[in-house]
Amino acid sequence: MSARSQRLPSGPPEFLLLLLYIAAVPLMSGTHISLGGQRLLPADFLFVAVVLLWFPTALRGNLLLHLFEVFLLLYLGATVVSTLVSGAGYAGVVKVFYLVAVAGLTRRIVERSPESAVTAWLAGTGAVLAGAFVGAVTFYLGWSSPTENLLLGHYGSLPPGHYPRLSSSFFGPNMLCNYLIVGATLAWYRRHRLLVAGIVGAALFTFSPGLGGMALALGQSARRWRGAAALGILLALLSLGLIVVSRVSLLEGHLAPSGRVLTWQQALATWVDHPLTGAGPGALRIDVRYQLDRGGTMRMSDPHNVWLSVGAQTGILGVAALLALILYSRRRTPSRLPGLRDALKTALVGAWLVHGLSGSLEDSRHLWVLLGMLAATEDRLT
Repeated sequence: MSARSQRLPSGPPEFLLLLLYIAAVPLMSGTHISLGGQRLLPADFLFVAVVLLWFPTALRGNLLLHLFEVFLLLYLGATVVSTLVSGAGYAGVVKVFYLVAVAGLTRRIVERSPESAVTAWLAGTGAVLAGAFVGAVTFYLGWSSPTENLLLGHYGSLPPGHYPRLSSSFFGPNMLCNYLIVGATLAWYRRHRLLVAGIVGAALFTFSPGLGGMALALGQSARRWRGAAALGILLALLSLGLIVVSRVSLLEGHLAPSGRVLTWQQALATWVDHPLTGAGPGALRIDVRYQLDRGGTMRMSDPHNVWLSVGAQTGILGVAALLALILYSRRRTPSRLPGLRDALKTALVGAWLVHGLSGSLEDSRHLWVLLGMLAATEDRLT
């Protein structure tokens, strides 16, 4: 990393405020407010300020669409079409519009210094790790219930025990793990090995299938070490394998689908019923009662898969648009920061593609920031 990238960032107010937004995106649990069924975060108000500061400058500059922004608009368009056809409410369109704006403005504003965006992301990661540490300590001091300790997540289908399942400042452990996949990849890129170790340690206590995505991302990042990439792929496949079989059935000596597979089946059935445009944003209803190995049942209401979630809600149009956006983002293209671009592409695979197979993460703000940061590393002529 050059000395220049280590200096305190400077630039117009919207640039500095966007960096603050990137650092503040993880601040969720305990800091949000509910409005119209949506959870608004402190970062959301920062982004509104970014837009207000950026827009007058943009009017005096070049407003021609970059091809990346065309792909963003195609995804937004698929959401609008699904809403019109299904008659669903417009809350889903507003949400996707916001996410598309996050990715688009991140590309335009961060283009002046993508390395500063990395610094902002790692600053947010540091705050998240501090929350994870406090969550673990307070767990062993007696604050072991998620209802009284906002830094902890529920055990879900895991057997409860004398161990913390961390969520830090996020709404749940899976989202925390997804965020840390990107943080670990960027920390490796910056050669902050102690930070990588801290990230991995915190991620392990999420007990999330996303650990497979992290293993893959770190394996690819360390691929110059013999066997690292292969080990990362193996661990990713193992993590996916573990989520498709019910632990109860294994204990009883037979195989049965896990709760996640049952949610996948319901989401797929909805998609089959509405193949082209889906059931409408927000109209997907999942209701799975899953038997736990500790006795009792757990209700699962989330499809736990990015592609099935998008497909069930916005159909083939939405899936095709989102897949085209991600494939375009990962394409080979000239870059003035090839090392950073490779790191962001690796993070995209781990967080979007691998972890996305076991989690409905398509509405996570940080993933759209990641897309914008990746687009910002392209040469301006591409």
